[in-house]
Amino acid sequence: MSRTFVGGLAAALAAALALTGCSSSAASTPSSAPATLTVVTHDSFNVSPDLLASFEKSSGLKVTYVAPGDAGRS
Repeated sequence: MSRTFVGGLAAALAAALALTGCSSSAASTPSSAPATLTVVTHDSFNVSPDLLASFEKSSGLKVTYVAPGDAGRS
């Protein structure tokens, strides 16, 4: 086998693996429960309830927040 053939084969295999992650599967049928978007943020992050409700309605996502604590807190 030549180096060119092996290099081309390796490149083709890498491309095939990368594109496999972009494909859809038959198991991706819509469910009745909304998908959840988890936002990890600092403790003082604040979003208007009206803005959050509008986003959830337009996107179909349920938003949850996780605030693990601001830096420097003991």
